[in-house]
Amino acid sequence: MKNILYFIFLLTSITFSQTKEINITMEKVSINSDIQELLDFENINYLKIKFCGEKLIGKKYELTVKEIWKGKVKSESEILNSETFPFEDWKKINDTILEISVISKLSKKKNLKMVFKTPRMKITKNFKATNSNDYHFTDLIDSNKEKISFGKKFYLLSNALMYEYDGTFRTFVGGINNGDVLKWGEKYGIKHYLIFEMKFE
Repeated sequence: MKNILYFIFLLTSITFSQTKEINITMEKVSINSDIQELLDFENINYLKIKFCGEKLIGKKYELTVKEIWKGKVKSESEILNSETFPFEDWKKINDTILEISVISKLSKKKNLKMVFKTPRMKITKNFKATNSNDYHFTDLIDSNKEKISFGKKFYLLSNALMYEYDGTFRTFVGGINNGDVLKWGEKYGIKHYLIFEMKFE
């Protein structure tokens, strides 16, 4: 039940970050109660991310992930890179808005399947996971101590296990208040989590 409550809270919240160059929202998703129950039963999380800004036009973009196990970064890999898209007019953003949806499903075989959909491509990735059902999306925009700018990676999102503190299970909403996100595992005893970074250039 605790996982359901935290997930519903995320989906009914809107996170907004404004910089001089990019506005980012973690979009509110309207889901009826029957569909929500099905998603919870199947351990599926769903999130839509919208990037807005006049300067996005003509930019390429890249999404990467760091896998952290027992407080250590075990791997870093590329999720998507628009420069590798098959058609020339797909390689750069041609609008002031870029939307990316993310779906995550935890299987019974300790596998975290994630689907990333852009206006041009859909990419599926599989990650090793724990037995826990308590994986949870967290917006990391507030974890960026410097403004988001072109040509530089910034923390975007995590898919992390909840952590226990004073007898309750918590998530990392407003990650900046919890210090360096790469130190979460060491500081809070989180066995496994994923950190997603974005870059426009």
